[in-house]
Amino acid sequence: MSAPVSRALRVTTAAEARAADEAAIAAGTPSFALMCRAGTEAAARILSRHADGLFAGVDVLAGRGNNGGDAYIVAAQLHRAGVRVRLWAAAPPATADAQRAAALWARTAGHSAGDQAMSEAGTGVPQLVGALVVDGLLGTGHRGALRPELQPWCAAIHAARARGARIVALDLPSGLDADSGTLSDGGVLAHHTITFGTLKRGLLPQR
Repeated sequence: MSAPVSRALRVTTAAEARAADEAAIAAGTPSFALMCRAGTEAAARILSRHADGLFAGVDVLAGRGNNGGDAYIVAAQLHRAGVRVRLWAAAPPATADAQRAAALWARTAGHSAGDQAMSEAGTGVPQLVGALVVDGLLGTGHRGALRPELQPWCAAIHAARARGARIVALDLPSGLDADSGTLSDGGVLAHHTITFGTLKRGLLPQR
């Protein structure tokens, strides 16, 4: 009889996770390639684990930072797989990699990334109607209270959950402190979190 296989899972702080990314970049992997890898793997997990929730389309919420960039990649890959995707941009992408990801999504979906971000951010609150909602608003950089402009977006995710939608968070649920596990008032409660690279310490007390 073979012995059971154990697999060590690395748990890190936000700073340690950033250091791991920086080491990979220094070793020759471009940061945008890491983002594409993370978003593509997340989309594959969603397709395999939540296939029964894709029939009504998927609402993907993207923030302005690199967590939002991951969300744009997820949206593009789900769209390529034939899923009807509604991308909701809380703000125009603010980092170079997130801007590249938004442009990739725009090319994939066949519209202008700027028009998409402005039209959907301009609605104030996203109208989430899918059976699956992907939370890419905030990542490991979040600390403290939710920014006022994101509170109605998180509230919309709560409302979607209350009506039965499944919530999938990218890397961390929005509003969760990656180190302490403290969830900001109004922060997202996810059914499933797809974390990238390492398991963030703050996920453990909240799982």
